[in-house]
Amino acid sequence: MKIPVGLTPKNRQALRLYATGMTRDEVVEAVGIKKGSFEIMVTQPWAQEYLRKVYEELDQEFQYLYKEVIDTIRDGLGHPDHQIKLAAASLWLRTNKQQKVSLEITAEDVIAKLLNREEVSGQIVDLPKLLTREGETTGGNGEGDTETI
Repeated sequence: MKIPVGLTPKNRQALRLYATGMTRDEVVEAVGIKKGSFEIMVTQPWAQEYLRKVYEELDQEFQYLYKEVIDTIRDGLGHPDHQIKLAAASLWLRTNKQQKVSLEITAEDVIAKLLNREEVSGQIVDLPKLLTREGETTGGNGEGDTETI
């Protein structure tokens, strides 16, 4: 990345921290600069250009890591340890911004209850039965055999 004129190492550090999500107060405390100086700096064209480049770098890094993150969550969901499954499910639900869910209990609670065949929303859900596809043959007589997935 080409560094704009006037950008000192301390300025780069401050802008990079700001770009990664720190508040202005957190940045000035971490870097040891005056708040007023930082406020003026972030409005400068050279600082805005540097921030744009940092955001592009971060975006590329996130895109690169996306597949690994999804694979890790998928591995966690398939793990034999129920605690790891619950953690993976919770992480997926927290990070999936497309889902707007408002529940009185957490996703971990629901999954734990399902795994333990406890009551969820007034019903006892038999998870193995829920995960059974009806009507698929498994090599039996072909009349309504089921296959567990």
